[in-house]
Amino acid sequence: MGRQIQVAVKVLDLDRFPTKMDDFLKEAAIMNALDHPDIVRLYGICVAPKCLRLVTELAPLRSLLECLREPDLRTSFPVSTLHSFAIQIARGMTYLEEERLVHRDLAARNILVFAKDRVKIGDFGLSRALQLGKSYYKTNFNANLRLPIAWCALEAIHELRFTSASDVWSYGVTLWEMFTYGFVPWAGLSGRQILEAVDTPNCQRLSQPDACP
Repeated sequence: MGRQIQVAVKVLDLDRFPTKMDDFLKEAAIMNALDHPDIVRLYGICVAPKCLRLVTELAPLRSLLECLREPDLRTSFPVSTLHSFAIQIARGMTYLEEERLVHRDLAARNILVFAKDRVKIGDFGLSRALQLGKSYYKTNFNANLRLPIAWCALEAIHELRFTSASDVWSYGVTLWEMFTYGFVPWAGLSGRQILEAVDTPNCQRLSQPDACP
């Protein structure tokens, strides 16, 4: 009898979301090509007539955002641990840059906690590979595109142009989430108001968290 392990399963119901199949398969293809200790591992994909299943490593402690907001868990994540998490995430993002991938959705909600000293980057649903000779991924404006505005660099919002540098911006916002223990960036503002705040002439930035070293 083979070794038994617990896994996480992401399910796409094709009856309800038939137009999502291509994006789901793109996510599977991207994850299948990744091999790094700071990236959530894909075990496989199950194809059935009415649904697709993405089988990955299971993060026992859920997302980092959930952990930081959980009163009973918060004391398990002192600043020194958050610093270690920041390094782990940076290593994973460096690997993605080396593999010519842009994540496009880096946030505390997409960092998964495997132990009280171990996190990995997950959720590659918006991730895209850069074409040969290109340093950016550019998409088109359409009604179905939903950007996480509070985590997006200005060029990503204005031009829908995504690079490793725009991932660095998202990384900075993710650090802000971590060191505020799960606060919402630009809480209470709409997407348009966030853009007005960070764009010229206002050029506002999130304030440094009290816990940030």
